[in-house]
Amino acid sequence: MTTPSTDGTRAYPFLEACERIGIGEVKAYEAINRGQLETFKIGRRRYCTEESLQRFIRERIAESSAETAQDRAATAAPAVAGRARERAKKAAEKA
Repeated sequence: MTTPSTDGTRAYPFLEACERIGIGEVKAYEAINRGQLETFKIGRRRYCTEESLQRFIRERIAESSAETAQDRAATAAPAVAGRARERAKKAAEKA
């Protein structure tokens, strides 16, 4: 059940919030402990705002993009070095 507030912000019960972003309860608590996901409590129930979920997703996308770029660079470097060695070897053979 979504809980709308007076300023238009939506809050989701914790387990529903986990389902919305596709992570399990354990991973969500890990994200909370690392400060990556903000929640609040009303009584004993924990909630998460739509804004917090959106921020969490944006940050994960940015991290993933950075990791992918690093992986591409690490993979490309040996290939470029290998081609340079091959060119140098061919040039030496011609000389």
